[in-house]
Amino acid sequence: MTQITELPYQTEKRLHFHEMDDSQDTKQDLIKNDTNIIPNGLQRMREDRSNLNDQNVAIQHINLRRFSTDSLHSFSFVTNKGSMYENRQNILRKSIDFMKNKIKGWKIPAVLSLVDSSPSQSTDIVLPSELTDDNESGQHRTLDHITTLYNTSLHSPTRFTPQNKAIITTDNQSNILCANDIACLIFGYPKDELFSIKALDLVASPFREKQEKILASRPQNDDDNCEVVLACGKVIPIKRKNEETSAASLWLKVKKDEFGNTIFIWIFEEITETMMTTEIDNKGIIRKASGDVKALYGYSPEELIGMCITVLIPSLETITTSNNDNGNDDMEIDKRVESNSSSKLDIDKIDKTKFYGSKSKNGGNFPIIGKISLQTIQEDSHDDQTYYRLKIISIPTIAGVITTFKTGIIQSCNTEFVKYLFGVGAHDLIGKRHIESLLPQFPKLIEYIAAERALVEGIVISETAFRRATAYISNLFIYTHGHSKDFSNVSISGQGPSGIIAVHRDGTEFDVDIQMRVVESPDEPLHALWITYDRNVNFGKEQSFDAYGGITPIYERQEEILGQSKQEDKNEEEEEEKFTRSKFIAAGGKPPSPDNRRISSPPSILPAPESFDPSSYSALTFAKTINDFVILENMGSGAYGQVNLAYNKNDPEKKKVVIKFVDKSRILMDCWTRDKTLGTIPLEIHILHTLRRIPHPNIVQMVDYFEDDDCYYIEMGLHGGGMDLFDYIELNTTMPEAEIKSIFRQVARAIQHLHHNNIVHRDIKDENVILDEDGNVQLIDFGSSAYIKNNRKFDTFCGTIDYAAPEVLTGKKYEGPPQDIWALGILLYTLIYKENPFYNIDEIIARDLRIPYILSEGSIDLVKRMLDRDVEKRPTIDDVLNHPWLRED
Repeated sequence: MTQITELPYQTEKRLHFHEMDDSQDTKQDLIKNDTNIIPNGLQRMREDRSNLNDQNVAIQHINLRRFSTDSLHSFSFVTNKGSMYENRQNILRKSIDFMKNKIKGWKIPAVLSLVDSSPSQSTDIVLPSELTDDNESGQHRTLDHITTLYNTSLHSPTRFTPQNKAIITTDNQSNILCANDIACLIFGYPKDELFSIKALDLVASPFREKQEKILASRPQNDDDNCEVVLACGKVIPIKRKNEETSAASLWLKVKKDEFGNTIFIWIFEEITETMMTTEIDNKGIIRKASGDVKALYGYSPEELIGMCITVLIPSLETITTSNNDNGNDDMEIDKRVESNSSSKLDIDKIDKTKFYGSKSKNGGNFPIIGKISLQTIQEDSHDDQTYYRLKIISIPTIAGVITTFKTGIIQSCNTEFVKYLFGVGAHDLIGKRHIESLLPQFPKLIEYIAAERALVEGIVISETAFRRATAYISNLFIYTHGHSKDFSNVSISGQGPSGIIAVHRDGTEFDVDIQMRVVESPDEPLHALWITYDRNVNFGKEQSFDAYGGITPIYERQEEILGQSKQEDKNEEEEEEKFTRSKFIAAGGKPPSPDNRRISSPPSILPAPESFDPSSYSALTFAKTINDFVILENMGSGAYGQVNLAYNKNDPEKKKVVIKFVDKSRILMDCWTRDKTLGTIPLEIHILHTLRRIPHPNIVQMVDYFEDDDCYYIEMGLHGGGMDLFDYIELNTTMPEAEIKSIFRQVARAIQHLHHNNIVHRDIKDENVILDEDGNVQLIDFGSSAYIKNNRKFDTFCGTIDYAAPEVLTGKKYEGPPQDIWALGILLYTLIYKENPFYNIDEIIARDLRIPYILSEGSIDLVKRMLDRDVEKRPTIDDVLNHPWLRED
């Protein structure tokens, strides 16, 4: 059974909420300043400060260093489209309106500041007697007495982030034991074929050979190295089944399973790389250029011919060697390498350095990787010139963690992140350099922010706050390199270019965004920084490349449709307020007794099976096309498509419906099925068709489906206002136990209906639960669902890592229902504590379950049973619904 650490330190609820002025300006400020796309790196830092003593404090300090170097969440190279932020703002607007309508007197909450302990602000919490320390057994504690790590809880949305993570578990020979559906999608292999190859077969040369040597040289029975991260953000070439290559970041960790066998967990996240190639002579004069020249630099390839490479990479002016240097490697500093100069580029030095700052035609600066061929290019002409091939690679988005001491000395950093962004090695930074050498404005920014608010442990200072600070001090700041820097173009509202300067090793400057969290350490607080570079922001325009690495062609099609529909109906729909959801940091301790909100009692009698003719679906009658609909807004995106709110142009009432776009090109071979009436269709549609024949009040119902050459379109009714449980948890700071129980019971009944009809959902999470103003919920998104078949186990898994069962992550084949139960356990924990119980893969597989406080003995008993790592002891869905806690009135 999963062990329990009933220590109420995980989420200290010492933040309190004030009811904000319910004005339109306040609402707009909240929406504009919503920074709920908080980087996982800042949320997932976790230290144990229970039973605090010198030894434990030292351990947690070391663990924080390891977070930067080992954590999957200490880096990111994934580009998010700008429309994501607009969609999230629309979502927050609707979520606010939903809360006002559902809960009488609800006000917009605003996190203010850490408050002093006082009885009037405390909520009584009954703690286990063995944890009362010096208190008498059974004595009550309040939340203000609880020692915790930090105030920010982990509750991360996924609906508006790219789903590009391929997760693969292998044995020590890299034979694939288990993989998720995204792995099949990214690498282009059907499930059976994927399991017949090795993980190393997915890595392109030359990195494959390097990684193979690393794995082969590892001791096979080395207990001291059984928990080692071998790669943490390394950008590598990957190879698809069709021999096409792409780029991905790699996180690779060695672990032991419960039987002591060595396993490897590989996580590839496909990313965008923009590349161009030049041919240069030994003086740097460009002879040829090809590739993404226009996208990167704004020049045409023809314009570059005859220019010096230092126009693109200015720092190469300093990497030259004189003709009369007598063979030594002494470097000379030239103001510029001219074509008639005797100075030549030091090709060996350029190849060794690799990381540079570069400059576009319009003045946009960006970091690059430069790879130069040391072999000369064969030349057919009669000149005696030597030419070299220089490949220039740009990663559009680079983000990662750096932690610093209060003094500014760098304490830790993600190695790959600082290399790609700043061009320096971690060993040259840690304990040696000040953060000011990378971010010259940072001391002034912190000084300003600290004067404006308390830098409280655990609170995330948003990128908007840093942008505003930059704007306010722009007229006072004197750039440390000896010249005045004007930041007056920075918007005080926090929108647009940040004005926060990052300095590359070679002196190149570019804008970055910063978020920061104060983290406790033994000697002094640490500043954990999440630094993000976005090439599009630095260029001041959108680039003409696929931000998702060429693997999501559906979005181009969908956005075209969205644009056409909105333009057609722009005047008619002006009064419509766009909506959906947001992340809003929750605070508050044990919920109070029920208030005036409505808690529904859903019907226990299932609706009668619907009588309908399957041949009436529009896919068969051609009665509808997507052009018959006006698309109002985007409600979320996933690995296989996008969900939109719409209405039919031919409907005089303009009744809103939900349409899911499913990209045909992204449907896996294993996800098709044959029906005698409907023909060959995606499994998702077939399961929804089955559920239409046997409906359940807590399961979404498919109204119709149709298709074109690119997509299937699944039409469903809109449940309530379309607000999902994720938002409701975030905005509802005082959810009473009765309401938690009601919501969870309805979801459990939906899962019971599925399991009794031999269906597993496989992607249970709060984002896939929709509720209306009366508290009635519906389970949605059957894109990962499947039929249960006798004597068949699944070897590919779906959904979010945070909800994945431990046996799945360690490479075991699984039956399906027990894994749905595990996800239900995560859901119930999140309903109660407003955060995920496990922060990373290691915690899911082995770490004790932490209990911040006891809501009730019955609720925590049910959570513990569902999150039992022994699959055989995990309850069935009938056991869950028969648990005493759910049977209480």
